[in-house]
Amino acid sequence: MSVRRRNRQQWSELLVEFSSSHQTVEAFCSERGMSPGYFLKKRAQLNRQQKLPFVRAKVAVAAEPVTVQIQDVQIRCTTSLSPVWLAELAAALRR
Repeated sequence: MSVRRRNRQQWSELLVEFSSSHQTVEAFCSERGMSPGYFLKKRAQLNRQQKLPFVRAKVAVAAEPVTVQIQDVQIRCTTSLSPVWLAELAAALRR
């Protein structure tokens, strides 16, 4: 592995690139010929020196289709549907 010196700006850019890459540290470093241990050490060092902005993560839940069958009635809906509403509908259909 060849030694490449990076300045603070280059490391900051590398950390931004890593966080948007969605890769493991090992895969990211392997593609760039870097030591994962040194990368983690440098990242921790830079995080202590500068407060990186907090980025709020959004969790995307896939709305999988579900089929609910009550006697001879089938209802096709997504998992994002309120379970309370669905239970009330099931109770009303049983009457």
